[in-house]
Amino acid sequence: MNFIKKYNIFKEKITYSDDRIDTGLGVTVRNFDFQSWPHFSQDLSDGKSAAILEHALSGPGAGDGGASGLSGVAAGGSIAPAEAPDELQNLLDMRDDIVAENLSFRYHLMLPAGVERAEDIILLFHGLNEKYWHKYFPWSARLVEQTGKAVLMFPIAFHMNRAPALWSDPHTMFGLSRARKQQYPSVVGSTLSNVALSTRLHNRPDRFIWSGLESYHDVIDLVQGIKNGLHPAIAPNAGIDFFSYSIGTFLGEILMMTNHNGWFSQAKYTSFCGGPVFNRLSPVSKFIMDSEACVALYSYFVEHLESHMRENKQ
Repeated sequence: MNFIKKYNIFKEKITYSDDRIDTGLGVTVRNFDFQSWPHFSQDLSDGKSAAILEHALSGPGAGDGGASGLSGVAAGGSIAPAEAPDELQNLLDMRDDIVAENLSFRYHLMLPAGVERAEDIILLFHGLNEKYWHKYFPWSARLVEQTGKAVLMFPIAFHMNRAPALWSDPHTMFGLSRARKQQYPSVVGSTLSNVALSTRLHNRPDRFIWSGLESYHDVIDLVQGIKNGLHPAIAPNAGIDFFSYSIGTFLGEILMMTNHNGWFSQAKYTSFCGGPVFNRLSPVSKFIMDSEACVALYSYFVEHLESHMRENKQ
């Protein structure tokens, strides 16, 4: 069966609502709940995020009362156009630590048909500004088929089903993109597909690293639960490998380099279309982010990060 046929079958059958989905294609999908740690302080909206970020990067790891479960920075003033709908404006101004969809969500685990508990897993990380796993279902099925391992598709913070549905509403996003183009006439690549992420990162570029930190600590908490024998479908001593795509490579690389508790010393790692250093990224795309957001990110992280951290030390 070719990719398109598998894609359509998986897209129709796999949902978040059912606990178990028999696909009929040699794999079973099981859904599990996950709770992200809301380690946030109102200080993050008071100009102190750089100092807190510095502490998070150098402090203790997840599960020990340190920087575990950090999520995106609470929004301060908004940079969204005045013409944006009030409902969307309020959402963009919302503190990231209270976005319910990001804190409590479900993830997919794809196993070989008939297997109830995986002895080995592959953690799969997706790309930036993605909202649906559809294209990854055939990828995951192929990995299951070729390796015999289960594939755990884990969503990055504020992506996939961890983002409010409004961010994917075509009518609302089209209106915001139109208003954004009016406010920034020279903007390149603003579309309904990327305007939510672009507006949020343009507003607060430090969200990029805070959401990455949250995702990192979520994975650490996930693996800790597996190691403690708390996962009903993954053995405590299961081998863990990685398959990452695009921006998911950053997450996978950091997990491998930090190698928390030596958990990933034997892990195999595959990166697909990922891996460039930050100042060599070219993310301007109608599917990823617009030029204004890209400039804000580059300015914050490549040109001024050290000065931000010096000026905001507590």
